This record gives sequence, C-alpha cells and structure tokens, in this order.
Amino acid sequence: MAKKLVTLLAVALIVFFVPPLPCSNSYFFEGGYNPDAFEYFMPAANFALHNKFPYYGFMSNMNSYHIHRAPESVKYFADTYKAGSIVFVSKPPLYSLLLGVCFKLFGFNVCTAATLNYVLLIVTVISMLFAAYIMGKYTGVLLLIPITLVYAKSFLPDVWNTDAEMLSAALTALSFVAGTWAFKNFNRSRIILAGVAMALLLLCKGYFVFTMLCVLLFLMWLFIKSKNTKYLQALVYFSVGVWVPLICWMAYINPLLKSDITNRLAFAEKLEATTPQISVENRAQLFAPNGVPLAEAIENLNKFHQYQHARENGFVFISNQIGKYNILNVHNEFCTDGDFHPEWRLVNSSFYYSCLHDPNYLKLLKFYSNFPIVGMQITWAKLTYNKNVSVWLFYSVFLLLAFLFFVGRLPVIYVPPHFMLATVFIILIAFYGDVRFIYTILPVTCVILGMALMKAIRFLLTARN
Repeated sequence: MAKKLVTLLAVALIVFFVPPLPCSNSYFFEGGYNPDAFEYFMPAANFALHNKFPYYGFMSNMNSYHIHRAPESVKYFADTYKAGSIVFVSKPPLYSLLLGVCFKLFGFNVCTAATLNYVLLIVTVISMLFAAYIMGKYTGVLLLIPITLVYAKSFLPDVWNTDAEMLSAALTALSFVAGTWAFKNFNRSRIILAGVAMALLLLCKGYFVFTMLCVLLFLMWLFIKSKNTKYLQALVYFSVGVWVPLICWMAYINPLLKSDITNRLAFAEKLEATTPQISVENRAQLFAPNGVPLAEAIENLNKFHQYQHARENGFVFISNQIGKYNILNVHNEFCTDGDFHPEWRLVNSSFYYSCLHDPNYLKLLKFYSNFPIVGMQITWAKLTYNKNVSVWLFYSVFLLLAFLFFVGRLPVIYVPPHFMLATVFIILIAFYGDVRFIYTILPVTCVILGMALMKAIRFLLTARN
C-alpha cells in the first residue's frame, strides 16, 4: 500500500507540478516598481552581487541588478539609486537570505527565483502529506492527495512572484509537521525540532509569534494541570529550539543596524527630498476623474514607507515592520471595506489629525471610543473582505477546532495547527483582510479538512455497519 501511494504521488508531481520555466525574460521587474517583491529582492541581490546582507538600495550600477530593460526610466529606481543603500530590517530576513544563496549557487536570474519558489511549493505539498500521515496514517495520505493536487495547481502561477509567500506557506507546513510530530509523544529531539521550525517561520512571518506564545502557555498549562514534568521539559526544549536561531539573528542584525544609523538617516533624507508633497482636504481628491489613484499619491505612499522605516533604528527582534504608523493604517475611517488604507496620511480631515501629538495607541483608543459603530464595521469588513473558497474553508476549520478546544475535546496533536489558525484569525482583526494571511496558512487548513473528511467517512461507515 505504501509503495503504491509513493508511486501515485511521484506520478502526480511529474504530471501536474512541472511548471513552464523558459527563462525568456531576463528582467525581474519588467512592469516597474513592485513594493513588496522589490523589498525582498534587493537584499537577496546585494548578497549575490556584493556579499552583504541585508542591504536595501543599489550598491552598484542599476543594470547589474537586471531589474528592468531601462531602470533609469522608472522614477523609483532612479531616486533610490541616488539615495544609496542601507541596512534593511523592514522585512523578515529569511526569504531574502535563501533567495540570495540560490542566486550565488545557481545564477543571478529570474529562473533561479522561479525554481526556488517551485521547490518550495513541492516542499509544502510533501509536508502536507507527511502531516496527513502523522495524523491519519495511510488513509489520511490517500484522502489528502487530491487536495494537495488542487492546492499545488492553484498556486503554481505564484512561483514567478519574487516575494516570501511561497516560503511562508512551506514553513507553516513544516512547522505543522514538526509540531504534530512532537506533540504525538513529546520526544525531546522532536520538540527541539518543532522549536527550530517555529523560529524559521518567525524569521519569515513575524506575526506567528502569537503561535509561539500560545504553544508555550499551553505547555505550561499542561504542566500545572497534570504536574507531569514531561510538559515542563517540553516547554524548555521548545524554547531552546525557538530562541537559539532568534538570538543568533538578533546578535547579528542589531550591531549592524547601529553601525549604519547615520547612513540610514541620510538615505531617508535623500528619498524624502524626491517624494511629492501632497495634501488634500478629502479622500476623493486623491483620485483622477476616471477613478485611478493619482501617481504622485502612490509615489508618496510608497516612498514614505521606505524613508520612515529608515528612521526606525531601535532594537530589532525580527524586523521593524510593525512601524509606528502601520497600526493606524489599518484602523481608520477609510478601512470600512477591510482593506489597507495608508492614504489617511494625505487627507487633512482624517481623524488622527485631530490628535496628532498623542501616542499612537492612544490615538487608536480614541478612534474606537469615538466611533464604536465604525469600529465594529471595520472589524467585520476585515473578516469578510475576501469571499473566495479558501477563506470560508479557513473559517470553517478554525471554528471547528476552536469549538473542540474550548469544550476540551480537541486531541493534543491538533493543538499546534489550531494555534496557527488562531494566529491568522487574530491578525485579520488586528491588521486587515489580506488574503495572503489565509493563503499562508492554507496548507494547514487543507490537512485538517482531509482529516475531518476521514473521520466523517469512518463515522458513516461505522453507522452503516
């Protein structure tokens, strides 16, 4: 039976997963500046070209980066080139580092990035099948094969994106496997491995710190409840697995960041000098008559993000991505559709200008105190912003696990995936309804769906007999 399943999986990988990789396009950003992808690409490129990590900005001629046929024609590229380069901590480091290593080993071209993401997709699928085996043996694997095929086919086009989402999904799947494997018998090496997997996930998506904290608290609760020292040992081993990689990163990045503060402030000043200064009385003025956002407004928002982060030079845990302005971008009167709205900064009548000198969290408290109905509308909009099948599948599985957890019927092996799903649910409320949060956790959702189907089928067969 096992050999047949392995053969079936191999055939599926060959038939369904082989992507077209013609490498006919030798430029990474033919369409021009792409904020998130470019911020992951530049540190990788600088590592490949100049053996420095993590640095943002051009450290040599723009043409050496293969970003565009005529990079000087893209205003953002030209302005950034003049601003110089800085130590970059505005994104978690792991994807850029991995991409940079691949550039070093396999060539600095588009095909390397696409192949890396393709491999990460395969890692995700195989991890999903391993998790299914841990939770449901061969029956679980058999049920999950068609689900993984659908998952892989739907995400295959994303291998051409130079951003961290493929790695995020792969690491959630690997953390899922490591966590369920460890919780199955609380073996020391497995618990440490689960901690390391969690640390790697944090270095790709920092918001999974909520998952880490939930796991630690749960292990502490198990120890207090049962007085069994194996849970206390598990807490220690998991902590070691998590904190050793994180401490190594912090020990590297913080001295490097401190040594670059003068350079970072100069970068911010130069980039801000090229930024269009735009201010309007109402949001409608940010759009052209045809409804398209004004180019200078988009340029202002993109560059503000860059030079503001360059001025945030405090202690770095994973990154400085949760900047002091970001929290307000996702909790203001323009967020009633659940999306991300940084344009409040350009609108003089925005609520936060009425309390401009208050600390940011006090501003947030004032906003929700003054507009509780709008606040509830924003929260609901974030949760319902996306309405595709993946989103509702996520909510269904999360609510099922949450119910079982609170009534005390959730098996211990299901606790790690439940905490991962709960993290994404919290992030959707705390930030905004970006479907990428759901896609990151979708491998876990699919496995739990497969296990639920398996249990339902067994129940029906038992009931019939």
